[in-house]
Amino acid sequence: MNKRVLTFFLFILIALSAKSQINLEKEYTGSVLFAYLEGNAYYSANFVNNQVLIYGLDYSLTKTISLTAPSNMFLYDVAFVSTHVFNDDELMELLVVYYNYEPTSDTGGYYYYTTQVVNESGTVLLDVVNGSYSDLVIYNNGSLKLLVNIYDFAVSLYVLNTEIYGLTGTISSSTPENSEISLKNPYPNPASNFVNIPYKLEKDLNAELILLDISGHEVNRSNLTSSSENLLLNTANLKPGQYIYYIEINGKRTLARKIVVK
Repeated sequence: MNKRVLTFFLFILIALSAKSQINLEKEYTGSVLFAYLEGNAYYSANFVNNQVLIYGLDYSLTKTISLTAPSNMFLYDVAFVSTHVFNDDELMELLVVYYNYEPTSDTGGYYYYTTQVVNESGTVLLDVVNGSYSDLVIYNNGSLKLLVNIYDFAVSLYVLNTEIYGLTGTISSSTPENSEISLKNPYPNPASNFVNIPYKLEKDLNAELILLDISGHEVNRSNLTSSSENLLLNTANLKPGQYIYYIEINGKRTLARKIVVK
């Protein structure tokens, strides 16, 4: 092989290698998640200032939504940031969870929660006292439902009941969902030494469950198989605080869920 041919092949190899590189495009402080917005967007929550920050696909800040927490409660979670999911107008809506901690006389205590659906103007569209964890579900007939789990941690660590709300909106087809993956609510939550994370895989898909702290740093990664429907996660060595987790497969992620370690 002459030098000219060899040089040509080396050029091709270098070009292919350059295309296969994974490049960091942007880094945010804290956790940033995908939003159900036409045209696609990302969002993050500022838990100190009760704000939701919306970013475009070019990573620029496009909107800041200020939230009003109920009296003596604090921002716990933000989910389903969307247009045309909870109703048909052009305003942005989101599901927000607030919490507080109630100490008891036995040196213990418990958390209590409230779930709201609000729009970007601050109007409350839904208020569920003791609502803590929620799911958006698309039924086989195409109808969209919001499932809100009702807890009362003063008497129990488990779900008391679930309220199902019919929605008139739709989910954008660009949302990164995978019908072969199902991720359910964790228990107990808050957790002390362990937490059970129910999930379901239709088949072995080389899936991983990724746990992040509230700053977005990865603290655990676990392989999942279709032969099991529950991951027992040891939380004894985790610092007290809030964590989020999701299942990832082939670059696609489920909606993130949250646990609290006490």
